[in-house]
Amino acid sequence: MKHLKSSKAFTLVEMLIVLGIVAILVAVVVSVLNPAEFFRQTRDSRRLSDLNQLDQALNLATLDNVSMGTTSVVYVSIPVDGDPDCSSLGLPAIPGWTYACSDTTNYRKVDGTGWVPVNFSALVTVPSALNVLPIDPTNSTSTGLYYTYVTGSWELTRYSNQPNIQLNI
Repeated sequence: MKHLKSSKAFTLVEMLIVLGIVAILVAVVVSVLNPAEFFRQTRDSRRLSDLNQLDQALNLATLDNVSMGTTSVVYVSIPVDGDPDCSSLGLPAIPGWTYACSDTTNYRKVDGTGWVPVNFSALVTVPSALNVLPIDPTNSTSTGLYYTYVTGSWELTRYSNQPNIQLNI
């Protein structure tokens, strides 16, 4: 009398069918979620948050009568060693204006030596209003995505050379 053994393993065909179904589901999920768009939205949310935080700190600095920087100067968030006028960045000329960059060791500092020339550590109202100067998640001239600061009735801008991407606060 022959005994038939029951097999509990998957056959090759069953495994291929399952892998095909999983691949189709992964393709559908990835196309629906669009990870590139998700990362773009995340970077834009961070930019808005950074510029709002910096705007609030600048408002506190005006209340405390802290020096806000030099007029007719565009301060740029991109660090450049040995080039305080940012001439090596290839920024567009603006008649009547000059550029200012900080070096790589200081550009994030809040003591007035960073890319924003305001001494946030001297604030009396809220001394810890800003712990580090924000920079754009990309922060490069090749992409055109970086922050700028202009003194006076200040303007904070995330500059982009791409159309419809100019964010002012």
